[in-house]
Formats: sequence, C-alpha cells, structure tokens
Amino acid sequence: GRYSEAIPLLTEWRDKSPYEVVAWMLLGSAYAGIGNPTEAEECFTTCTRLRPQFAFSYFQRGLARFEQRKFLGAIDDFGTHMRLEGRSVPALVNRALAQYAIGDYTASQDDLESALALGATQTRIYFIRSDVRTHLGDELGAKADHALALKLTPKDAASYLARGAARLATDPEGALKDFREALVLEPGLPEPAPGKLPPQ
Repeated sequence: GRYSEAIPLLTEWRDKSPYEVVAWMLLGSAYAGIGNPTEAEECFTTCTRLRPQFAFSYFQRGLARFEQRKFLGAIDDFGTHMRLEGRSVPALVNRALAQYAIGDYTASQDDLESALALGATQTRIYFIRSDVRTHLGDELGAKADHALALKLTPKDAASYLARGAARLATDPEGALKDFREALVLEPGLPEPAPGKLPPQ
C-alpha cells in the first residue's frame, strides 16, 4: 500500500523495459492507489496495446475511467473484459454502476440480476437495484430490495458502507457500527462522496 514510494521505482522499471506489461500494470495500479485515475488510465491503455488479449487491463482501465466519469468508456472496457474472460460479478456490478450513471436503468438492472445469478454476495447490490427499480417505476420492487439489503448481514466493506449510509438517518448507532465494521475489513477505506456509488 505504499504507492507513492512505489511509483518512482516502477517508473524506472517501466523506462528500462517499456514493453513489459507487468511494469505498466503495476505503475497504473500505484497511480490508482494514490487517487490519480488519469495517469492510471494511460498506463492501462498501454497495457491493452502491448497485449490486447490481457483481459485484466480492460477491467482496471474501466475502473479508472469510472472514477473520471468517463462512463461510456468504462462500460466498453467492462464489456471487453467479459468478452475475453467471461462474465464475472465485479465486471457486471461495475458496468451496472456505469450504466446507472448514464441513465440506462434497464441495462443496469439486467447486469445486477446477472451478477446475483452468478452468486454475488455483496449485499449492496440490493441497494443499487433498489435505486434502479425506483427509476424504472417499480416502487414495490425497490422497497423490497431496500428492506432486504437492510436485513442481510454484509460480508464486505463496500456493503457495510452502503448499509451504514442507508441507516444513517433513522439508526445512527447502527450506521456507526456498520462504518466501523467496514474499517475493520478494509483499514484506510476512503469515505465515498454523498450519493456516490463506488465501484467494486
């Protein structure tokens, strides 16, 4: 996690071996770690050019593009990742979030349901789908998802954050417990901006 210290070392490696995909990948991950998605995207783009069939490069670039609100590019990257690697819960959920961001709620719901069908365990998916269903006019479905997400015990930090945010107005003590659990699972976890649905 010492990304700032790693960047000069990785940059030196990258400069000495400009065709080494691993060097570019790690450098991109380090830039993402310090919150610089622009530089991260450039590194991951180089990876896609050096090795077009390396699926993980597209997934990582999708996250970097999502952070920059380049949602159409992120959707394309998550789709390319799945065409090369097969469907996966992380790619489906992140593509659903990008589709949500551009207002394509039907596609977002389809991806969320595909993620659940694959065995997704992130309880925050039900909060996301609740919002999607609200936009689609399915109030009963939205309420059912919200209630289920509140009831289920999260298994990951992002889901604890999501449940904590949902409980904040009516159950501040419960929300605080959720935020603390998130920090136990993932120390140093950045707090998402209000209303933001962070990528997986």
